Amino acid sequence: MTSVSADSPRRFPAGFWIAVGLVFLTQVALIYWLSKNPVSIIRKAPLAPELRITQARSDQVLSFEDPTLFVLPHPMDFSGTVWMDIPELKFQSQEWSEPPRWLAVPGAELGRAFLHFVQTNATADFQLPISVQPDLTMPQILPNLPVSKPGEMRIEGPLANRRLL
Repeated sequence: MTSVSADSPRRFPAGFWIAVGLVFLTQVALIYWLSKNPVSIIRKAPLAPELRITQARSDQVLSFEDPTLFVLPHPMDFSGTVWMDIPELKFQSQEWSEPPRWLAVPGAELGRAFLHFVQTNATADFQLPISVQPDLTMPQILPNLPVSKPGEMRIEGPLANRRLL
């Protein structure tokens, strides 16, 4: 029987280290094998409209970089050609062939309807109320009272016998 002293460090057998190494290598191999991505299928993008500027002048290209292109009125924005190039409207008057016909109203009948209304709708007589003059009286004047009274001091108890300085 061998005895191990308390002073010597504990040693693992060689088989233990081989097992640790095999577990480590197995884990590395699994990580490598599982991290391989399968070949991805490249799909073509669906057809989409493309914007191409052809035969653009340099001032037109600069106007596309303008941040106020769609905010402020600009001849290069989406509706600039519609409202900035308003055609001039020409007014053509119509030629009337009929002469004007004035309404015939006899002068004697102008106030007849109002007169008839006043005669048929009698109203009560309106009388002004009699105004009574108020009696004029002088206001009563109060005597001038002082705003403040002189102060008072009252001494009571054992201090009443002391002389004031």
